[in-house]
Amino acid sequence: MNPGNMSQAFTALQQAMDMIERGEYAGADAQFDRAESLAPHFPGINLMRAQAMNQAGRVLDAVRHFGAAAIKAQIMGFQAHQQLAASLEKTARDAAFQSYRDLLAPRYAPEEIETRARRFIEEYTREFTTHANTLLDTAANWVLLHAPLLIERGFDFRGARVLEIGGSIVPAVCYLYAVMGARVCAVDKFRTSESINILGPAAQRICHETIFARLAKRDLLPAEWLAGNPPLIMDELVECSNNSVAFDPRFLDFRGGVDAANLPFDTGSFDLVSSVATLEHVGDPDGDPADTVREIARVLKPGGWSAHMIDLCDHRDPKNAPLEFLKYSDAQWRAMSVPQNQRANRWRMSRWSEAFKNAGLEEVVARPETAGNSIPVTPETVAQLHADFKNLDFADLSAPGCLILSRKPL
Repeated sequence: MNPGNMSQAFTALQQAMDMIERGEYAGADAQFDRAESLAPHFPGINLMRAQAMNQAGRVLDAVRHFGAAAIKAQIMGFQAHQQLAASLEKTARDAAFQSYRDLLAPRYAPEEIETRARRFIEEYTREFTTHANTLLDTAANWVLLHAPLLIERGFDFRGARVLEIGGSIVPAVCYLYAVMGARVCAVDKFRTSESINILGPAAQRICHETIFARLAKRDLLPAEWLAGNPPLIMDELVECSNNSVAFDPRFLDFRGGVDAANLPFDTGSFDLVSSVATLEHVGDPDGDPADTVREIARVLKPGGWSAHMIDLCDHRDPKNAPLEFLKYSDAQWRAMSVPQNQRANRWRMSRWSEAFKNAGLEEVVARPETAGNSIPVTPETVAQLHADFKNLDFADLSAPGCLILSRKPL
């Protein structure tokens, strides 16, 4: 490797890092390109570039350059590869998992390197196995809550067309509807098949393998709900690869980037529209939640059902300050800088109940869901709220969540 080229490459790297600090990302890209052209086989350039991209919030670019660095590191030997993988452990853990697996197979690695690699792989696998089990248990709790209410009123999941709003990163609720024989569609405004890098392809595969293994046991739901429905085979239905997840559309028709206030379906398309901990996010900060409710009513068939669990707590600190977001005017709340997953439209149960009725649906069940933990509300609590919320009764304020079950008239 030419020492002069390396010197120039490091100069370009320093200029790139200085530009990153100033937010001059286009100029930094050009300097990184120059450094790579001068020292094309040196993985440290890709590693520094990846770290800079991660700092700038360009996660996909960061993972790509980490991958390029990993390939170059293989050429330079086990030690460089191990050091690279270790550098990914905090900032790009899925990439670290893949890098450690590449390091171990099919070659022999020195014992100390192999030990670290296997430990990380085991810890990562355990973390996302636990994550998958939590997702599936939560999904099963939701299905076990609302499905009996529907079944006792004559609803049959077998062959029913079901829409899940807020399909999420791993759409476990959809999988449970599928094992009950439903034809399932899911929409999620903030997810696409390509945004799966939130977990990463390795984590996705761990989650799906865990979930499908449990589904195969057929013990999450009552046996009579599953009778006559074929088992779900993961590798026939789901593909986790290339930073994306693909589903067999006969199993799950997943529509990413779809706003529930503007659903791409014909009127009267579904027998059931469902969501869990999703509707509190719709219409915030720049829309009207009633638009989503009207769309739910529109796409339901006559006689179709709407079932929703809605989280009513301030998502910024639901345990310690569940009503904090009710202290602001509408304009103040909309203007606040809040992460998307913590934004909420601040509707209480009474307003949701009214919205579904106004959309033409018949209310069947509207009840608080507290899990034994109502929000403590006192006159002092109410005195701190904005005027828009001071007239709500204590029952409406104390519910941390609610179940709304409605039916479209025949």
